Amino acid sequence: DRVAGPAAQTLIHKVEEAAQRIAERTGASIEEVVAEAKLLAQGT
Repeated sequence: DRVAGPAAQTLIHKVEEAAQRIAERTGASIEEVVAEAKLLAQGT
């Protein structure tokens, strides 16, 4: 992975936090939520 700047690191941390909450709420695994977010981020 690329080395991200401080702002990107914060964003990544927030995304991981959000993924955890969504996973808890929906019963999906955190990995599933993160994978979905990555697909969305790539524009696919």
